[in-house]
Amino acid sequence: MLGSCEPTEDPLSAKGQQELGAAACLRGAVGAESTAFVEAPGDANWISYGSAYGGAFVRSWLSMHVLGRWRDIRSLSRKLEYSRSHFTDFAVLQIGNPAIDRYRVTAGRMRLPFGIDTSQAPQFYQDKENRGFWRSPTDGGYLTFDDLRRLRFDAGLAVSKISRLDPKSRQPHTDAAEKAISVRAALDVSALEGTRIVASVYGAEMGERRYGLGLINTNQKGDYTAFEFARRQIFSSGRLRPFEQLLRLAYTSAWQRNARWVMQFDDERLRFRRIVFDYERVILPHLNSKLAISYLRATDGSRVSRWAFTCGVETTL
Repeated sequence: MLGSCEPTEDPLSAKGQQELGAAACLRGAVGAESTAFVEAPGDANWISYGSAYGGAFVRSWLSMHVLGRWRDIRSLSRKLEYSRSHFTDFAVLQIGNPAIDRYRVTAGRMRLPFGIDTSQAPQFYQDKENRGFWRSPTDGGYLTFDDLRRLRFDAGLAVSKISRLDPKSRQPHTDAAEKAISVRAALDVSALEGTRIVASVYGAEMGERRYGLGLINTNQKGDYTAFEFARRQIFSSGRLRPFEQLLRLAYTSAWQRNARWVMQFDDERLRFRRIVFDYERVILPHLNSKLAISYLRATDGSRVSRWAFTCGVETTL
């Protein structure tokens, strides 16, 4: 919508250096989805959602970045509780340029670096994610070392109230302030045309501990495959609660003939196994259609299973 924050030339070349001056960019997306459930037609819903990103480079080494999101869910068949989730994903100031600087500092409102934390699945699917695996205090910063070739370290500290990114999360929320730290390391290797290994640890003052391991592969055609493992433990009142664990496999194909496939499988310990297949196609410039089918099998003792079908449209600006 407004300029571009990424240089089109190699930033280490003479032409690329000329593009590292002041720049601003603004991007956004809005969409709508309708989901129907085979076993419970009365739970059919309508979701409207959107996001807006703004970035500005004041100097080649100083920039600001903001991303806001919203998601509204309404029932189509009967009166169910209306769900609204509006939040700032991040609003940060960054010292250092990711294209040319090995050392960088990022500070502001954000989540501490942990794991991969990304999903291309439809919105109804993302709404049910357990955000406790990635949630952190919201105000803080982290230091990055990046050799600009294959190795990167992020070490962060945050002190504030617990983030409320997902009001429907089954994890307990608290209004008490807490401190948390995280360390994430990423290593790029040449296996399978290009693979990144991501290892993360997280610790909070109130007794939460997390450990994560991820693999990301992007081939020469642009197909993206990711595997993520995360374990979460909480020490409360001198007791160790049963640990939570997530295994995730995600695949997003490259755009070919104006279409792509998205697949995501989640296995969350003692809660559910869930898989979704999503087909997206460009129907007009900047307008995509979506058609998805998903299956969920509860593993909490209820053994409930659900099939769901989703159709929607999304436009990017």
